[in-house]
Amino acid sequence: MLKVESFWKLIKAPDRLERTMALLEIQYNRALYNRRPLAPEVSSYSDYLGSQDGACLREYAEESLEIWERLREHFEDQKEKFCGVLPFPTIFNADSTLARLGYLLTRMLSPRVVVESGVGYGMLSAHILSAIERNNVGELRSLDLPPLSDPKGSFIGFCVAEELRAKWVLTLGGSRRHLFKCVGGCTVDLFISDSANVFSLQRFEFLTILPALRSGGVMLFNNVSARFVEFLQGVETVSYQLIFQEEKKGVVTALIFKH
Repeated sequence: MLKVESFWKLIKAPDRLERTMALLEIQYNRALYNRRPLAPEVSSYSDYLGSQDGACLREYAEESLEIWERLREHFEDQKEKFCGVLPFPTIFNADSTLARLGYLLTRMLSPRVVVESGVGYGMLSAHILSAIERNNVGELRSLDLPPLSDPKGSFIGFCVAEELRAKWVLTLGGSRRHLFKCVGGCTVDLFISDSANVFSLQRFEFLTILPALRSGGVMLFNNVSARFVEFLQGVETVSYQLIFQEEKKGVVTALIFKH
């Protein structure tokens, strides 16, 4: 339930209808589709990289760890500028598994267009943009509906360094309203979802991106439910791998490949 202060912020927000619908969608999914996938169908991050299927990513594994450590340090430095007080929880940041997978996939695919839903403080965005910088090709199109504690999105992506922003387009707003426009008729090479992390929205994002995703393109979905996995099983044009996150115990990432 919303606290009184949050309720009044919602009422005063100019995009209150979009926010209200998003909150209702989250509550609906938590009530019906909250069950997570379980082992043995889920691999650990290290086991996947060590497998034959993960061999294509291993080339950049050490590099991704260096980037993760550097960006974590940068985030802490940025945080100190505000005396450690930020408007929304740092749990909104991607954990090392999701962030490094985003980096690895961007390095491997050398994508021209990466689309990302959900930004938060921008840890995942910074990893993708760092890989784009190394590749010297591509752009990142991100969208995020800021939390009520930061309604103008002043802190969205705040840990993305200025030198990485030239290849970044950030749209403030939710997937249901902006994702189709964000794609803009382009062919997408890589899509990464870290928005509300609920089944119905993830299904919407998947179905919106799939026609635009090139053959051989990849989607990465954070914190998927067992219901989302059941949905994927009925899609003939994709295969997938489920990976446990290392820091957020029990959280599962879905790595999806379009044939």
